[in-house]
Amino acid sequence: MKNRLSLLIIFFQLTQLVVWANNIDTGWIKFKQPDGTEFIGRSWGDEFEFYSETQDGFRFVKNYRTGYWCYATLASQGNFEPTKLKVGIDDPVKYGLIKELSFAGHQQELIEQKRKEFAKELTKIREEMAKNKQPLMTTRNIWVDLVLVEFQDVRHDPAYTNQHFNTMFASNDVYEGTIIHPDGKPVFGSVRDYWEEMTFNDVIITGAVWNPAGWILLDYDKIHYDTTDAFVNDVNIKSGYPLGDLNSNHLRAYIYAGNEYAEGSGLHPRLIPNGYMMAAEFSRPQGPGSDDWQTNFLGNIGTHCHELGHAAFGLGDRYYAPGDFNHWGLMAIGNENGPLDECACPATLNPYDRQQEGWLSIIPFSGIEFNKSFQYNYYSPQVYQVQVRSNEFFLIENRQSWCNATDTFDEYLPWHPDEGGLLVWHKRSTGVLDLIEADNSNSEGVGEQGDQFPGTTDNRFLNDFTSPNVKLTNGTNSQITIHNISDAGITMYADLGIGWFGNIPYSLTWQNNIEIGGDVTVPADTTLTIATGAVVNLNGHTLHISGNGNIIRQAGVTVNPDIQLLSGSTLKGQYPTLASAFADAQSGDEIHLASDDTLHTAWEIPTGITFKVTNEASLVLEGDLDVADGATFVVDEHTYIKCYDHIDIQGGTMEVSLGTRLEFDHYRKIKVKGILNAEGTASDRIVFTSHNGDWTGICFYEEC
Repeated sequence: MKNRLSLLIIFFQLTQLVVWANNIDTGWIKFKQPDGTEFIGRSWGDEFEFYSETQDGFRFVKNYRTGYWCYATLASQGNFEPTKLKVGIDDPVKYGLIKELSFAGHQQELIEQKRKEFAKELTKIREEMAKNKQPLMTTRNIWVDLVLVEFQDVRHDPAYTNQHFNTMFASNDVYEGTIIHPDGKPVFGSVRDYWEEMTFNDVIITGAVWNPAGWILLDYDKIHYDTTDAFVNDVNIKSGYPLGDLNSNHLRAYIYAGNEYAEGSGLHPRLIPNGYMMAAEFSRPQGPGSDDWQTNFLGNIGTHCHELGHAAFGLGDRYYAPGDFNHWGLMAIGNENGPLDECACPATLNPYDRQQEGWLSIIPFSGIEFNKSFQYNYYSPQVYQVQVRSNEFFLIENRQSWCNATDTFDEYLPWHPDEGGLLVWHKRSTGVLDLIEADNSNSEGVGEQGDQFPGTTDNRFLNDFTSPNVKLTNGTNSQITIHNISDAGITMYADLGIGWFGNIPYSLTWQNNIEIGGDVTVPADTTLTIATGAVVNLNGHTLHISGNGNIIRQAGVTVNPDIQLLSGSTLKGQYPTLASAFADAQSGDEIHLASDDTLHTAWEIPTGITFKVTNEASLVLEGDLDVADGATFVVDEHTYIKCYDHIDIQGGTMEVSLGTRLEFDHYRKIKVKGILNAEGTASDRIVFTSHNGDWTGICFYEEC
């Protein structure tokens, strides 16, 4: 990172679009009522809906007229309104309040409308960017007018001067090793610094306070502004700001006095075309159970950088679902990162968004690779993309707190102490970019230390059947395996492939469609169960056991091709060719052919081996088939065999079952110098015949 800093920012233009820009989950923290009563609750939400809940499941909201947190009920419009019952003081059960309320009716319709409008606005921004795309090697310069606004009852903190806003927003490399902040808190770079690093100097953001003579004073108290339109209209009238000057590279921010959620107003950080509005101050929990979790502080750069991602580049939010956030990327809730989660050191932009903007080249990966290396480099990230479908893929990157991370925006990621690991992102077919958490917790804060692989849970394997897994959005298998993940380090290693390969890591069950990408071994003390209905495509590779490894193949399994090597009732393996199965067979083993096959050359069943053609298969012999002394050739019931050459029973045994048909080419025959067992019935005959002229028949020799 170039410098250290905090800042306030960014831009705006009139519209009816209303979108919250601050995603948050406080976790379970201590709330304090005006009379000193304390209770434990949690607040969470995204840019469209926000909830607060007690530990026993009752929703609550703040009554800004009285200052008390009150249990919520549904208003006629389907939104929440406070009851007279105070949280921690009154009994909600006694008065029959309902737990786990959700927005309903008209309010839910409004939320969905906002989501659609938000997506439409982002699309509009991206279309404008594409229309005005500058030539390669041309730097995009964005200017932001900062418009400072206050209210009759909520005035700005005089400690926050115009120069603080200007410096924190647009300064360049002035915070190197220096703390410059009116609250005396550490700073980590300006908005300009952040976006220069994320874009590799492709974008330069500058700007300044537009009304340096003083804050614009509106005519009403802050609580009057329960909609964006009223606030924006009043600011326009009071300021006389020239809206016609705005375009994709000239933005403005309304920065309004007070806290982002306090003072009873409906105002929140929100996207509006060509800009957004932002509170001058934020509040964040100061730690679990803290009494001062609502303490105000000057708004740092994180949320402003997040909103700029929306407004300047059309980037969407990158969390999986409301309440399922992560701190690993700016467009999730990595905007909150920094000391005490106060937004001073936002996380880097996720690799997908950087690639989409042309700021990062992602490396495509296919096939398989043992011990593949993953290198951490903050200034030149190495990210691999494994494409599964045209609209669905996975990204893998090494993220570390090492390598001088104190000079980067990686410094306040939720590290497992002094370590990092592999981050695995899933770009879903729905457009969502989901982080696959190694601990499968979907939790925030300390819990996120387990998100990286191997992480706090020492999770070194990821596939379709692990927890978490890499299944596709529709629930089918992606076939991706990431196994044997190394310890965290600047360089990490893992076995990566599309399709299964190498050792099965532990006892597991395969279901649905399974693709084999390389030879697969079920090692000692490990059981692989192939479940009913599963389809296993060998793709030219072998699946076999080692030592006392165990393969359980349930009824109704399909293997392509289906060539089994057995020792008694033990399935030793599935093979892609008869040649590979015979190469591994030992005396006493059986080879079962359960799919159609052709032997193109002369073939021998060696001593001690049984070769069975099952009734799921047919066999074509293009060369002699010799059954050696002590070998057995079994033709299952109702099986078809076509012989272009001889079958020579040289001391071994051939067993032909009911309903079998064997067709021979011209002048070909069965030579019996051992044992031929073939006993049909009148209703289920065994047929020996010719398919091309006369065949010679069955010839018995003295040896038989």
